[in-house]
Amino acid sequence: MIIPRKKYRIKGTSEYFEKKYKTSNPLIIIEDTVEAVFGRSWLDMAGNPACMLAAFRLGREQGPAALRAQAFYGHISMPGQPNLGEVVLDIELEEVPEYYKEVQNEHLEA
Repeated sequence: MIIPRKKYRIKGTSEYFEKKYKTSNPLIIIEDTVEAVFGRSWLDMAGNPACMLAAFRLGREQGPAALRAQAFYGHISMPGQPNLGEVVLDIELEEVPEYYKEVQNEHLEA
């Protein structure tokens, strides 16, 4: 179960995240489900940049599983970059061990 305002790590290997953040597994603070944040499904938000990028990325990386998973909106912050919003799926997220939170990505604010 994904909890809003909690920090998670993107799991797996993602070319998109690797190119954008220089790591396939950035930390992300989940704001809430896409529906709670925007009032509708990410699949119905053709004008939203985060949702459009997610549609291209998830279609390529997750295939049909993307249509069955729950979508969340969160923010990734990396040194030297603005705090960027991303749409991610529950199947892409993993818990972050407490020791990892203290050592890595101290620039993220919970």
